[in-house]
Amino acid sequence: MRALTLWRPWSDAIVRGPKRVENRPWMPPAKMLGKLFAVHAGKTYNRGDWEMPEGYEPPDVRQSPTGIVGVVRLAGYLDMRNGRRRSETAAFERLASKVHFLDKDPWWAGPVGWFLEDVVAIEPVPCRGAMGLWRVPDDVAELVRERLQEARSPGPG
Repeated sequence: MRALTLWRPWSDAIVRGPKRVENRPWMPPAKMLGKLFAVHAGKTYNRGDWEMPEGYEPPDVRQSPTGIVGVVRLAGYLDMRNGRRRSETAAFERLASKVHFLDKDPWWAGPVGWFLEDVVAIEPVPCRGAMGLWRVPDDVAELVRERLQEARSPGPG
């Protein structure tokens, strides 16, 4: 399993909020298209001067957990530096077209947008992060898979 470390509250905006594009200066590896990866919330909490889209207020630092906090699927990406885009789903193509034609998604900043789907928040799993898309230790990955299954399971009743 791979993971991407994000500063908080951006990890919250993805796993518990409406953010479905992650802005990066680099393209994801092609082999990750259509694959799940873990969202890791790093120790740093810094919302910068980015204005949150109307209707969304991130949790404050005390309510923003660290560690692996969710799992997402990489639907595709759009690289505005050269107009390249790749996807695995028709839903991504619609979203990429929306951004490509500057119908502004409030979460879009570029230059490369990773489009996310199948977002599932999980009970946080303590884990150190790393730069880039990194490999989750096997024991931690197993716990993440268990928590993902629990999160997807219907509750009692």
